[in-house]
Amino acid sequence: MTSSDPYDLQPLTAGHFLTLEPIVSMPTPDTIKTLPKLGLHQRWKLVQQLQQHFCERWQQESLHTIQTKSKWNKIETNLAQGTL
Repeated sequence: MTSSDPYDLQPLTAGHFLTLEPIVSMPTPDTIKTLPKLGLHQRWKLVQQLQQHFCERWQQESLHTIQTKSKWNKIETNLAQGTL
């Protein structure tokens, strides 16, 4: 949960979106050692694939919830004198 205090300097991280709170644990050294050694080009391709996968899932799973909440989907009458 983020604070509404403007002087609270806690950054918003990816963990807030994944678990609704900051991720406080660090990866274990064993996990870091087992990561494959990738060249620059291979790493770039992997990052591009991850980005594409994220965008596709976001469009399928989240985008429709944002679009249905639009104020332009409702027909409303214009304001008239004396209307609150």
